[in-house]
Amino acid sequence: MPPRCCTARVLRDCGGIARALTGCLVYEKKLERFLYCTHPNSLHFRSFCGLYGGKEKTDKWKWMKDRQNPRLQSFLRSERAYFDKITQSPSFSRTKTIFYREFLHRFHQTENRFTVAERIGSFDYVVENRKHWNFPAYFRRHSLTGTTQMILNQNKERILIDLQSFALISAMKFGSFRDHKDHYLLALLMDDSEKSRLVFKNLETQATRLLLHLPDSIRNVEWFDAPNCFYYTKTDALQRPSQVFSYDLCTDTHTLIYEEKDLAVFVDISRSKDEKYLFINCNSKSFSEIRAISTYNPSENSFILRPREPNVVYFAEHASDRFYIVTNESACNYKIMEIADHKPYEWQNFVPEDPNVKIEDVDVFQHHLVLYERVQSLPRIRVIDRQTASEFIVSLPESIACNRILPGVNRAYETSTVRFLVSTPFIPELVYDFNLFSKQLLLRRESMVDANSSSERSFRPFHHRDFVCKREFIPSFQDASISIPITILHHRKLALNNKHPTLLIGYGAYGTNLEADFELEHLSLLTRGWVIAIAHTRGGGELGLPWYQQGRGSNKEHTFSDYYACARYLLDKYTSPHLLVGKGTSAGGLIMGVMANRYPDLFQALVMRVPFVDVLDTMMDAQLPLTLHEYEEWGNPAADADARAYISSYAPCENVRPGRKPHMLVTGSLNDYRVQYWEPAKWVFQHRQKLKDPSNCVLLKMSDTDGHYGGSGRLDQFEANAIEFAFLYRALGLLDVNRFISGDGTSV
Repeated sequence: MPPRCCTARVLRDCGGIARALTGCLVYEKKLERFLYCTHPNSLHFRSFCGLYGGKEKTDKWKWMKDRQNPRLQSFLRSERAYFDKITQSPSFSRTKTIFYREFLHRFHQTENRFTVAERIGSFDYVVENRKHWNFPAYFRRHSLTGTTQMILNQNKERILIDLQSFALISAMKFGSFRDHKDHYLLALLMDDSEKSRLVFKNLETQATRLLLHLPDSIRNVEWFDAPNCFYYTKTDALQRPSQVFSYDLCTDTHTLIYEEKDLAVFVDISRSKDEKYLFINCNSKSFSEIRAISTYNPSENSFILRPREPNVVYFAEHASDRFYIVTNESACNYKIMEIADHKPYEWQNFVPEDPNVKIEDVDVFQHHLVLYERVQSLPRIRVIDRQTASEFIVSLPESIACNRILPGVNRAYETSTVRFLVSTPFIPELVYDFNLFSKQLLLRRESMVDANSSSERSFRPFHHRDFVCKREFIPSFQDASISIPITILHHRKLALNNKHPTLLIGYGAYGTNLEADFELEHLSLLTRGWVIAIAHTRGGGELGLPWYQQGRGSNKEHTFSDYYACARYLLDKYTSPHLLVGKGTSAGGLIMGVMANRYPDLFQALVMRVPFVDVLDTMMDAQLPLTLHEYEEWGNPAADADARAYISSYAPCENVRPGRKPHMLVTGSLNDYRVQYWEPAKWVFQHRQKLKDPSNCVLLKMSDTDGHYGGSGRLDQFEANAIEFAFLYRALGLLDVNRFISGDGTSV
């Protein structure tokens, strides 16, 4: 299912960096059979009847969707016991511990204790990380007095929460915060599997307040210009943000401002950069509509910048006396229009479309626009003078050409500099300040993996110059004129043969870019001689909107064929089927399911994190969260027989057959509303029914507490990644976890 809807400007929203660490794995030659354990007993089940696309159909899985059903509870208990038996074996536990300690050690190598200060108003905001902290802590320092004040430290008993409220949200994690423009009041969203409680902190008195009478379905919050007033969005029963309310903290009254009736449309709120307008953003998969409210005079009626039209998507910002609109109207890769205040229908061209350049984000300043773009799948930054329309490209060192670029906080509107962050597969973070007038690029901080800081011999030093990152383009099997980008990482002196364990990562949905940025756990693979590859398949956004359109709906097969082509390319140059591993999360897990069904001999193992494998049943059920919103991504099989047949042809749970399958680690969560727990459970249950070979290991790791994005803290992520590493080490029969690759490319 789709990634979480959020702005790319993480820092701008919450005053700090939240880095999620995902997982991968490691290498050796001999094949070791899995520890033979009796698989959980297959459960017998009764059938149920129901309507299925207008026809009566037996639903033999209804028991699995009832959390109280004894059959389901018995199945999950059996799976948990089997998972524990495998993962608690001495060899598995040893491997997992080695990697967990290595992740923790490298994290402290790469992470600076304090981030570079970000100026917001009269305060400098700083994030602190300490060894063994599961969460970062947030501070601010007054720019004139130098007084430092802690804002939030979740590692110390959730210090914001009074004892009466503690039990309610002790399991929650910090989602984001909004500081009042006068900097005395803070609104915090405490996130529990994407259900948020709203907490307020008075930064002058340190008093905190949890609004218990407000629902736990708040998705976003923005301050009003009036004191003690704010807006918030509320989700409906299907977890769709659909309503906007205003709230007065003094009178504890809230008023409905806007309600979206179209069930395919999600609602969000945001403030313009110059803080003159609040935007109510209404977005489906194929169209947008934005209402603007003056923050100076909120009693005025909101006005629509442009009424919703089919297949017209747009996003808005405001600077001085005009709006800047990024839109796909007659522009496959977006263009920028401008309109004067209160003349919403008089759109004028400002930045025309370039078919070879995708505009991904725009930041506005008093004198400039800063565009974050993508050219031939690689990111770049373009700066445009608002008055003269002159432009230039920000030049970055060639050594970091393969990278990810993220905007900084940049809350200041009247400023001469813009901050952005660069990450590469081998460099955690480069913080740059760029002067918009002098065009001077200043490196504020370079976070590197310190190869010489290890005090323990068991941790292999990492020298980033010993490794290469290359972006290659391979021909599609279906159409040789189409080239598929693939990012490949490996040791610079690695011999190009078929003897290297290789991890191929895929996603390919929702127009999301699969970035080539820093993933801490990948270092543990690379230093052990692994090849890591990222397949930028159709359905993703790396080559613009057309690339996305070619991998959605009735074109979804392109995603699978592109991933397969990338796998074949790796088999030709780097690896062999018994050393090839696939990994996908959510919609990426769908790719893994298709590979397991169609090409079971191509991969030795698959990691499927919260995999979207029950596509047909999910898209048939309009009562599930996201289904109506997702029709434009996958099709509507309930109303369209062609869509039903097409989805049935590839949906993993519809196509499980007896026979050999790769070893699989499958994860899910009872609290995941994006991919329901029964999807991975159903996938594993089917394999329990049809796989008879005891050496074919399929593990289900079902969480009782995590949401779609896994554990809330970095230590939780390290634990999950270490389990994946240990699983794949066993699946590939890699006996020596301490076998590394030396500077000359040989194993030691």
